[in-house]
Amino acid sequence: MRYLVLIVVSLFAAPLPTWAQVWGEVKNLGEEVNSYLDEGDATVYQGMLYFSARDHMGGSGDWDIFYIDPSTEGWMMAEELAGVNTPYLDASPSFDGWADVLYFHSNRPDGLGSEDIYFSRRVKGKWQKPQNLGEPINTPGVEAAPCISEDGEMLFFCCDREGGFGGLDIWVSLRTEGGWSEPLNLGSRINTAYHEKFPFFTHNLLMWSSNVLLQAGDYDIFYSHLTDEGWEKAQRLPDFISSSSPEWGAFFDADESLLYFTSVRIEGYGGYDIYSVSWEVSTSPPSFDRIKAILYRD
Repeated sequence: MRYLVLIVVSLFAAPLPTWAQVWGEVKNLGEEVNSYLDEGDATVYQGMLYFSARDHMGGSGDWDIFYIDPSTEGWMMAEELAGVNTPYLDASPSFDGWADVLYFHSNRPDGLGSEDIYFSRRVKGKWQKPQNLGEPINTPGVEAAPCISEDGEMLFFCCDREGGFGGLDIWVSLRTEGGWSEPLNLGSRINTAYHEKFPFFTHNLLMWSSNVLLQAGDYDIFYSHLTDEGWEKAQRLPDFISSSSPEWGAFFDADESLLYFTSVRIEGYGGYDIYSVSWEVSTSPPSFDRIKAILYRD
């Protein structure tokens, strides 16, 4: 067992000098977003910041999805995403900008398992009643934290289905003429015998949270670039982000070179807060046909 752990630690600790990067200062998003309760899962869509909040004032109960307009006057007060939230858990928003579709996960009782992935279309400015994504994405187990690719053709998520490496793993499914394909496990460069959760993919960059390095905190954020040879060795974000507390819910706004993430810290407002930090990191222009070919080759 000790030998196995040393292999895993080496895998996630190896240097990756080929990708230049410059970091800014970590900032709390402030009291209009964060509170003494829990907030997380930030994502930016059409100029709005969407996030999840637990037991937030104005919500439906448990975790709900909210949005806020970051105007030039400062943050406006957050509003509940009407028509989507329920008294159950509704969290981890991700958007297909081509079709104006929201993906999220929920434990509402009409699902196939303990947590399922749902979607909602926006029609004439209103989000429609969410629908269960169904098989082969959802199973009697856990499917959570969806991330839809920029072209709407790839769906990344975490689950505990058979064929994984143990715990929650990260999988990807392709959109086909017949619906979503059978999910593919992202492999041992990404997944471990521990838990990998909250995937986010943009261009050639994958980010996720893992508890593989338990001495560094319950969960830390890792990242890997997809190259023609496959996934690069995973890297943990630096210590000023990866604290002794859990970090999760990474979202990288490539247009603004801004990374959002979730953490609980002494200087925060209480519970989980959403933070941001500027991150200038090299990424390749998106070529989805190339990405799909790399992911699905033998």
